[in-house]
Amino acid sequence: MEKIRMFLCLSAIAATAGADTLWVTNAADFNALPTLNAGDRVVLLDGDYGTLNKTLYSSIADDATAQTNPVLVYAKTPGGARITAPSKIVLSGRGIVLAGLDFTETSGMIDNGSDSATYMIRLASNSRYMVLNNLRLKGCAAGDNYGNWVQVYGFNHRIEYCTFEGKDEPIANATIALKGYVSEAGVSVPRNHVIRRCWFGPREIS
Repeated sequence: MEKIRMFLCLSAIAATAGADTLWVTNAADFNALPTLNAGDRVVLLDGDYGTLNKTLYSSIADDATAQTNPVLVYAKTPGGARITAPSKIVLSGRGIVLAGLDFTETSGMIDNGSDSATYMIRLASNSRYMVLNNLRLKGCAAGDNYGNWVQVYGFNHRIEYCTFEGKDEPIANATIALKGYVSEAGVSVPRNHVIRRCWFGPREIS
């Protein structure tokens, strides 16, 4: 119940004057989203979604706005937007909250056609104040089998109230990879990421 309450608090924030609400009903809608601005909402209606392959850009230019008036991208019903094919989502810029999506067993990492590690969700290089909230990634076995479900670059991100379960593969890669470069985009400061109140279910390692 605590996870659901946390998610509902996010989705109940009063709409900001001048901000847009965009309704998404399928993968094509999601993949065609424009650059998003402070206070914008992207609401995914209940249903099955195919491949989400999109970099979500935020135009927010300062850290204060990123924390107090972020972009909200969330399922209308927690868990009601089901991702059913390999997908790749990148959060770029400042202040995007991604919440409530359910990545099913037929989702996974898109094959990147190389030997380098791929991912399902990436918080981009030099990004700031991104939040992953109340996501479920369970048994996401389709697509590429070499990589991480979540790759975290940038600074001051939060991953909270999420479920990561069943990452079983021939090569035992980290579920969440924290990219610990000393310097990124000319910046050499602590990363300050927080991972809290997440469930990492049983995992087999061959």
